[in-house]
Amino acid sequence: GGYVVSVIRDFPKAAMGLIGYGDEPKLSEGAWGFHGDQMFLLKTPNDHRSFWSGAKLNAELTLTGASDSNDKLSAVLELVGPDERSQQLTEAELKSSTGRPFARRMIEIDLPVVEQPERWVLRATLAGKAVQNEWPIWIIPELESKLPAIWIHTSATELAKHLDLKHTTPFDQSSSEQFAKASKPQIILTQILDSTILSALEANQHVLMIPNGQAGSFPLSEHWFLRGGPVVLEQKIPWTQSFELQSDGRTSQQNMLVELQHFDLAGPVVPQIDGFLDVTNPWLLLWDNHDLNEVRTHGVVFEMEIGEAGKLFVSCLDHTGATNAAGHWLLNKWLDHLSQSNLETHTDQKTRAANLDRLTKEINRRGISLGETEWKFRPDPDNIGKKEQWFAPEFDDREWVDISINGHWEGQGYEALDHWAWYRQRLQLPADWHSPKTYLNFTGVDDYADVFVNGKHVGSIGNIESRQTGFEMRVSFDISQFVEESGELSVAVGVYDWYGAGGLFRPVTVTTEPLETNPPMLK
Repeated sequence: GGYVVSVIRDFPKAAMGLIGYGDEPKLSEGAWGFHGDQMFLLKTPNDHRSFWSGAKLNAELTLTGASDSNDKLSAVLELVGPDERSQQLTEAELKSSTGRPFARRMIEIDLPVVEQPERWVLRATLAGKAVQNEWPIWIIPELESKLPAIWIHTSATELAKHLDLKHTTPFDQSSSEQFAKASKPQIILTQILDSTILSALEANQHVLMIPNGQAGSFPLSEHWFLRGGPVVLEQKIPWTQSFELQSDGRTSQQNMLVELQHFDLAGPVVPQIDGFLDVTNPWLLLWDNHDLNEVRTHGVVFEMEIGEAGKLFVSCLDHTGATNAAGHWLLNKWLDHLSQSNLETHTDQKTRAANLDRLTKEINRRGISLGETEWKFRPDPDNIGKKEQWFAPEFDDREWVDISINGHWEGQGYEALDHWAWYRQRLQLPADWHSPKTYLNFTGVDDYADVFVNGKHVGSIGNIESRQTGFEMRVSFDISQFVEESGELSVAVGVYDWYGAGGLFRPVTVTTEPLETNPPMLK
């Protein structure tokens, strides 16, 4: 057992070390009191830090650095509450392992009864010696059982089995008839958005979404919590207002989210929601500035208002697991919040209507990813591709090599390649592709590209003369006039890289709608 120190000293754009930019230690000497030749470690089920009120905490207590002598080793255990009230526990004798430098034992602790989540500290002291360690734990009150029935969208059927929901009903297209008879907003649990969910939101229903990262969901990304810091926004609703301020100026509910978002509640994030953050009511965000020139904002818990009075509540936290007391309690609170009528609005009618319109367009938007199959590729060191019309549909590229457009060409066997190279791809639009418009979209090219469809030049990305790179450019080319009646498309891209990594490396798609200025909300 032990711990890992990943960075000793802060370095530019990464203030995550133990020693700051001014060579000053960030922690006092006393903060390292647990560290020594002998240390206490605590192992809880699934490494969780939250436990139910009045329940038993079963854990494994280990003393490292223990000898295999016949000396009696015992730990004095103590629970210390938020107001410094303490609960003395029985002394626990530790059992040494012959030939191994540690002693351990299982402990069972009766936890106190609480009415709100409370932060307690479990402290272990080696009897007769100055060896001590302590661990914060959160004690969570029992769940209330007054929640209404929850409608379960098909995307959340499996998820619902792990959420300990008491009253559930399958949700489908016919559910809207029952919604019309209800006196209060209905709650739908889903993992994606589709036309039925949007119709419910437009009819002023409330939706809890736990994204799965699939089509129709908000995109997800794993996030190392040390890359930035959590931001908990104050919410003026009854159950959050009932928490008292702590000495650090935050409520215990805010502190619980901060401490447990990388333990019991740990999950992925909706990456870089900066493009639509202003049309949400954020509850929990992660700011990311690790090794970056800017601060990126990732969504963890946020709310969107849709149409006249629809509510879309999104949580990326982990609410599953039999031992995840905090996750289940928060899910109960999210659902209780959504069960209320006449919830306070945070955006104006124009924004709510725009949210509905944007999500509707994204859901109805048809698209084909061109990164799922390999392309044909050939370097062009003498810049003869245009002259020999490598972009022509009938050009014979059978001798070209296969390559992926999901990564730079340097990582695919062309480490020293700079300047010109060509990509080619053929595809067939589906027979039911009846859209009046068709777009070819790029979300980044390193560094410049000339794009051809069915032998016609449709546009360029970046600028060679001014060295304006297309690395971050999101470009949609209207290729409707080049789409033949057969639906066949021949796409050729000449890429020029002036130094470093080069090529196509980000998603390329064919869609019925152009890209938005900002990245799409949904995957």
